[in-house]
Amino acid sequence: MGICGSGCCLYSEEPHGLAESWMGRVKHKRINDLVFPATHNSHAYKGGCLPPVTWIVQNQDLNIQRQLECGIRALDFRINDTDKMAHNGWGTISISSACGQLRDFLDRNPTEIVFVLAKRDWNARDRLCDSDARKHLEDGLTNAKLEFVSIEKTIQNDQCQTIEEILANKHRVVLAWDEVSSSWGSTSTQSVDELLENMRKWLNEREKRVGKWYMADLQTTMHGSCGGFCKHSWLCCKRKAYKRASREISDKVLDCECSSCGIKDLARANFIGMDFCQAAQGLVNALIDHNIKNSGQSTPTNDKPSQQRQVK
Repeated sequence: MGICGSGCCLYSEEPHGLAESWMGRVKHKRINDLVFPATHNSHAYKGGCLPPVTWIVQNQDLNIQRQLECGIRALDFRINDTDKMAHNGWGTISISSACGQLRDFLDRNPTEIVFVLAKRDWNARDRLCDSDARKHLEDGLTNAKLEFVSIEKTIQNDQCQTIEEILANKHRVVLAWDEVSSSWGSTSTQSVDELLENMRKWLNEREKRVGKWYMADLQTTMHGSCGGFCKHSWLCCKRKAYKRASREISDKVLDCECSSCGIKDLARANFIGMDFCQAAQGLVNALIDHNIKNSGQSTPTNDKPSQQRQVK
């Protein structure tokens, strides 16, 4: 098992001991002072009728509820139609299913809120207007009896609300509709080292201030068995390769001695987006610890994730 200089586990199969309730430790912090672990195309754990379509569509292994149970607190939703979500035109799960899983998690964890970062699916933009897509999602949240607030309304007197203040207003979901600036497209590359270097530069160029929201998308564009996809291996390798890339990205970020972009660099972003978050569980755990530590609290020893055997 690999350990970085700060003692972080480079590999972890198990969620953090506070994965389901860590926001209770940072409830006094303003939301723009925290960095939230997020999933990219959170709904795309299903989709496509048969391989190879399934391999193209899926970005996650875990369903919405399991992602949240692992410590994720920001979900990326792409709206395709009434009660439908999609990844590049291929249907995944329904809005009602996603909202139902979200409600079940929040009902069990009263200290938590969840950010929903939503937009139209790219392949729906020629037939679905922005206002209709947003209404489809808001209807889904309402039908699931989820109280939500738009992210811009969490800013009052030039200050973001704290988690505690959001909960006091009985809001459990913070909705950001196409308001988060993503690094995707600006930093993507086949090389993990180059991705992290590009990410560090991208974040350094961003102005961090109230009302500006940034997502650091930690995905490589192509990362196959030989360092990149060839024409014939792309479909069969995508799933396995992206999972391996997620783990490698997680390890490099946590390896403080050799990484060009560590936790402190990534903390300039508000959200850290991941494919196949289970493969990057070590990074999710480290972000939880980072937030708790920066809130002026320590993580009790018995709450820390146990050191796991190295994942092959």
